[in-house]
Amino acid sequence: MLFNNVFQRFQLAGIGLSGLLLSACQTTAPQPQLTDHARHTDFERDRQAILAMAGSYAVDFTFRETIAVRPDYETAEPYHSGGTEWVTVLEDADNRIVLQHVLVACGSDSEEQEEPAEEETTYTETLTANDQTSDYNEESADSDDEECFPIKHWRQDWIYQDQSLLEFRGNNRWENVSLPAEQVRGTWSQAVYQVDDSPRYEGYGRWQHDGNQSVWQSETTWRPLPRREYTVRDDYDVLVAINRHVITPNGWYHEQDNYKLDLSRNTDHPVIAREFGLNRYEPVDAPELSLASEYMHETEVFWAQVRNYWNQQLNRHQSLNIQSKVDDEAMYERMFELADEHTDAKTEASGRIQREIRNTLAAYVQAGHSD
Repeated sequence: MLFNNVFQRFQLAGIGLSGLLLSACQTTAPQPQLTDHARHTDFERDRQAILAMAGSYAVDFTFRETIAVRPDYETAEPYHSGGTEWVTVLEDADNRIVLQHVLVACGSDSEEQEEPAEEETTYTETLTANDQTSDYNEESADSDDEECFPIKHWRQDWIYQDQSLLEFRGNNRWENVSLPAEQVRGTWSQAVYQVDDSPRYEGYGRWQHDGNQSVWQSETTWRPLPRREYTVRDDYDVLVAINRHVITPNGWYHEQDNYKLDLSRNTDHPVIAREFGLNRYEPVDAPELSLASEYMHETEVFWAQVRNYWNQQLNRHQSLNIQSKVDDEAMYERMFELADEHTDAKTEASGRIQREIRNTLAAYVQAGHSD
């Protein structure tokens, strides 16, 4: 009950802050009525913009706190990392498009890897010493002294005129929310999933096409802390974001207007700081990314069953409480171990794999209820 009330109170406050600080980004005017032909044309342009995110990329992630909102707070040091990533189309079914990201890390000491990151940090940051930038380097990637290996990364599911969204509520809780048809007319939802296919956040917005760029912008969206934050700080609970995807002939870019929200420690000053993030996906010819496609092919039966598990849970329950770690064992570790055990599994084994997934995740996932 406490977190639900806090969510409602700060959600209203968040919308107010966004209106004050990002009013230029919000669309409040009624949308013009389109003819069937115009609507179909825009729909196809939307689809092509989403599909254009597939490919091989040098990735670069930069985050900088821009404003200290809470009194006496000092902005954190900027964050920067990079690597290479392959994005593939898992599903293309007219109103629904699913894109899977897979990192390929190259380093001479691959045994010292840490937890894989979410969509806004790369696993290759652990390969660099003294916090140096790990941008893609074609010469080092081709070195015989370095071992390259794939890591399944984040996933993004796009659905047209989606009336059912999964909202993060804080305190490890996600809840299904229904939206009226008129509110989502002409929009696309983007649901983002963790490396183990558990839910992360979902938002919706409208694509705009202007010349040689296509831009999608979300409504204000609550998100759990990213790995770049929760591993080094615990002074806030929610990253409140407006996400913007910009598709250009030179690649695509994920811009973020964020603020960091404290739900329980200092409710007199709940917003700690504002932050801007820029994730760059620029096309690259990286032969080592063939390892990514090989990995997804070898484990496709297993991960398909993981996605089926989460679809069943989200369809069956109004809300879910999800723990990322139980008894000092992270969920992603268990799922990656199972994936390795079921490499090259056949479709006939799907039933057995599904039972193993349910048994494994029972400790991490509990059905919630609406307060």
